[in-house]
Amino acid sequence: MFGDNSDVLPAESASHDGCYGGLGGGGKMPRREGREEIVCTELYLNAAIFDDGLCVGPDDFGLFENLARDLERQRDTAQEVVEALRNEASIGRVFEIVRPLARHIGPETAASRFAWNSQLLSMFANMAIHHLVHTSDPELLAWFEKAAQPSPIQLHRPS
Repeated sequence: MFGDNSDVLPAESASHDGCYGGLGGGGKMPRREGREEIVCTELYLNAAIFDDGLCVGPDDFGLFENLARDLERQRDTAQEVVEALRNEASIGRVFEIVRPLARHIGPETAASRFAWNSQLLSMFANMAIHHLVHTSDPELLAWFEKAAQPSPIQLHRPS
């Protein structure tokens, strides 16, 4: 959404600075002298994922490819942890397997600013670390076994 909300806020509470917002960020627009009348609002849907896994839209920032890659990396990491736990690995070893996913590495790009899936791996890692700290060994193995399973929803683009 782009705009300054002057169309919905009472005049005394409206800011003279314009603001914009969108999925993944927001910021300030340059200060304007006076106000312009808002005459229309346009919604631009860059990508949408339906509950059957169908991904539609122009996907200017590569959401589909990034999400598919991150889901695969999450599953691979969970499978590695399951194997390690079955071979009696220490909790420290499991932490070392999961830790790289928790890091925010790499330069910020237009895609990383707007693609929500760039947070998927760190959210998974944070949940995994929480389970490492707060669950018993059998519960921990069960949680990672579930995370290692293929998703029942397969992402796909229109044919």
